[in-house]
Amino acid sequence: MVDLEDSGFLIKDVLFWSYLNGMPKSRDIALEIDKELGVESQIIGKYNYVQGYKKDGADNYYTDEPKYRKAPSSELGQKYKGAGLALKPAYEPIILVQKPILTEKNIAKNVIKNGTGVLNIEQTHIPYEKGETKVGHNPHPMGRVPSNILRVEAFKDGYDKFFLVPKVRQKAETYNNHPTLKPVELMQHLVKLITFEGQIVLDPFSGSGSTGLACLMNDRKYIGYELETNYYDISLKRIEDLEREQMYSLF
Repeated sequence: MVDLEDSGFLIKDVLFWSYLNGMPKSRDIALEIDKELGVESQIIGKYNYVQGYKKDGADNYYTDEPKYRKAPSSELGQKYKGAGLALKPAYEPIILVQKPILTEKNIAKNVIKNGTGVLNIEQTHIPYEKGETKVGHNPHPMGRVPSNILRVEAFKDGYDKFFLVPKVRQKAETYNNHPTLKPVELMQHLVKLITFEGQIVLDPFSGSGSTGLACLMNDRKYIGYELETNYYDISLKRIEDLEREQMYSLF
């Protein structure tokens, strides 16, 4: 964000794609204390570690050999039992930036000249729940105004009026082995939010092409760059598959 701001962009907002099933990125420091003290930690059981990604494009998950579950043996290790270095991630930030308005710093003139600079709220309203009474002094027939929180699932906290989009589960596409695959539904929401039909979306880190699919589904033009040939090939196949589906739906 600092680099983007230093490059001249304006930080407009940070959207939070929030979920409950993030992968903890910490480790048990108590066991490392045992190791530093030259003490053998206790073995208290075994477990199978299930990998989050498919191996070599295989259709099923795979597990390593059983691993040992350990507990600290040293007195100092027991004091710090379970201590770690980080919290479990439960959201991904989506940075919303904008080039400065150059047309006399007038947003309406900028839209007239360049067609950009505003959010497409009309196409991203959150539909009302079944049976829900419309809210606000001037309720919109298409639903609530989108917020800067996107959720994977309902949290049942009494105010679940957010756009819900699930994380991608592996095996959704047998040939797609990208490790950080983004849901097409999420990219559709973002594409519709910041662009209008017929406009161009540039993705300089296109991965396996989820943004491209979102553009194709919503009448946007798309330019994508990807460094890894494998992911580039996957993105082409995904786009070809979608185009084939769209063609069949016409008949």
